Amino acid sequence: MRLLYPVLALTLAACINIPGQAQRRRIRPVKPTVTVSPDSLMNEYRFDEAISVLTKQIDAEKRKKNSTVALEAQLHQARMGAEMLSGTERITIIDSLVVDADTFLDAYRLSAGSGTLAPLARIAPTLVRNRTQGAMPAFLNDFGDRMVFADTDTAGLTKLYECFTSATGIERPVRLEGMGSDDDAQAYPYVLSDGVTLYFAAQGEESLGGYDIFVTRRTSATGSFVKAENVGMPFNSPANDYMMVIDEQARIGWFATDRRQPAGKVCIYRFVPNDVRQTLTPDADNADNIRHQARISSIAACCADTTERSEALTRLKAINDEEGATGKGRSQGVQPLVLPGDVLCYSPNQLTNSQARVIAERLFVIQTQLQQKNDRLEALRQEYSARQTNIIRNNILNLEQEVAALYADQKSQRAALRQVLEKK
Repeated sequence: MRLLYPVLALTLAACINIPGQAQRRRIRPVKPTVTVSPDSLMNEYRFDEAISVLTKQIDAEKRKKNSTVALEAQLHQARMGAEMLSGTERITIIDSLVVDADTFLDAYRLSAGSGTLAPLARIAPTLVRNRTQGAMPAFLNDFGDRMVFADTDTAGLTKLYECFTSATGIERPVRLEGMGSDDDAQAYPYVLSDGVTLYFAAQGEESLGGYDIFVTRRTSATGSFVKAENVGMPFNSPANDYMMVIDEQARIGWFATDRRQPAGKVCIYRFVPNDVRQTLTPDADNADNIRHQARISSIAACCADTTERSEALTRLKAINDEEGATGKGRSQGVQPLVLPGDVLCYSPNQLTNSQARVIAERLFVIQTQLQQKNDRLEALRQEYSARQTNIIRNNILNLEQEVAALYADQKSQRAALRQVLEKK
């Protein structure tokens, strides 16, 4: 027993005096915390993670008694993004092309009957008040008698207006009401052939990014538009998305976006419109797949049906072949003017004389209206041969008067243009 106590004492002493190096080996280094910014998470469509990060940042700023207005606005966008992501539409992307933002409309190639897309200065120069407004896209229907365009209201916000044209000229533009908040900026209109469905882009509280694409319809009871709906993903994103066009005859859709593009460039996507909306679901599609399709990370990721895509490419080629003679798309809505000396003019911008440009712009509008009204007149005459009603007869007579007035105006404008160009 006497020997036992010294042995225990020595053992305890040895345990207590373990070298410092051995003790340090047991301590695991703490890994630094990597914080991902909400912007990065939102650009990757990880909206739930962005919501979590933003919520923590807001709580921290509130404890410091700092303003959280900007963070709460970003949180609102993250929640909106999460909701949109869960309702992403399954579509077939045909292809894409990157073009200059200033002239992106030149890339739109629409089939006959889809109306005309062009800068307001080209369609209705008399409505232009400044260069910025004149460069904004405007829509003219296939009959050439209804126009929708963007202009600033009394508060300085961009809103949509429509006006009707006749042989006597352009009527006073009227602002479109009921589509959204008075605080929204609206632009980039396109009306389907039914005359009641309107696509446009808006920037406001219900927009995920800058501009988002919306759709609305005119009610037959009041003539006003119902509150517009955000078309969701993959069409909209945290960037600017706009100029949705549905070419119903060719079954091809178009929209423009500046997502993942350098300054001054936009990407135009062409897709096959669904007859019935098909939504991606977590049951059939994993989260990464849904994000890829919502972001349009690649054409392959958004090709629901390869056969449908191949058929759409064939239809698109037919449109391009039809326009190949002049190289001008129907988005510009013009046929060449024949100037003195048999010189072909495809745009008023070819003319250096400012007075000649104004006259040429009017002639381009007259040409478009004549083509559309003559097509309509021919359709009415065929209908009258099968159904001889007073309504059809009166419509024919009225349209014939409008066409006659347009031809008279065209003759007068051509004479004025010739006089200006031949003046020494």
